[in-house]
Amino acid sequence: MAGGKVSSLAMELVPRITRVSTAEQGLTALASHPFDLVITMTSLADVDPNAFGRRIKKLRPGLPVLHDGPGGAGAQSVRR
Repeated sequence: MAGGKVSSLAMELVPRITRVSTAEQGLTALASHPFDLVITMTSLADVDPNAFGRRIKKLRPGLPVLHDGPGGAGAQSVRR
């Protein structure tokens, strides 16, 4: 976000985004860094996004996991 947009959202800190290219890279990042939210894309080449979400939930049960719907149709929450 540029300039004053963050302050207009009443945010104290600018969110940091970590991008990885594969599910394995994502799991490695999750194992070594704290995250508040995971957003995945349905176009993951190396794993089914629902299976990936379940793997994340096993690793970090309280972590919110969202993935976009088919064709970018909107975010869906992954439950245990």
